[in-house]
Amino acid sequence: MMDLATKQQRAIERAQIRGGAKNVVDLGNGFYQVTGRAGDLYGIRVEGSTFLCECEAGLKGCECWHKASVWLYRLALQTIAPAPAPATPPISDRCAACRESRLMHDTYRDDYDHGFTLSRAA
Repeated sequence: MMDLATKQQRAIERAQIRGGAKNVVDLGNGFYQVTGRAGDLYGIRVEGSTFLCECEAGLKGCECWHKASVWLYRLALQTIAPAPAPATPPISDRCAACRESRLMHDTYRDDYDHGFTLSRAA
């Protein structure tokens, strides 16, 4: 009798032969749909580390290639690194209003640093 790890490995191999993650549609909230060999659609639900499939083998608690396809799909998502956030552009690259605002701020700060205060016209 095969152990669970061997059964899972065989299911992964069958999933890869049949297209793996390409057969998976992510429906959100842990629900997936996998297209079977004959074009049948099977629902897979993931709860934590448990994968449940509505195919005949899955309903018997066996390791099926549909669950393995979803596992491969989720694994692929984990290996895709997010794009780095763009750096804040230097002041010279900002729009004219931002540059003007910064220049005014620097001017008033310089006046304040030198003991000057701004007065309102009455």
